[in-house]
Amino acid sequence: MCLAIPMRVVSGNELVAWCEGRGERRRLDLALVGAQPAGTWVVAFRDVARQVLTENEARSLNLALDGLQAALRGETEGLDAYFPDLVRRDA
Repeated sequence: MCLAIPMRVVSGNELVAWCEGRGERRRLDLALVGAQPAGTWVVAFRDVARQVLTENEARSLNLALDGLQAALRGETEGLDAYFPDLVRRDA
């Protein structure tokens, strides 16, 4: 299964950037989002930056991915803490 993950731009140019996130370092294609300065968060999928994120969006996405990992390990107690935006949302 492939998941998009948040990654922070470390360095790059108009075409590609070295990015880090979730314990990985990857060279991402920037064609869809354009050149981004160091420190910018992006959603990475299959070595392509697909979207620019705010720091809050990156934090929420990382938290949700942590929750998914916890659920896959069978740690189901307290999963609401990983998805606060869903818990507060009205149906």
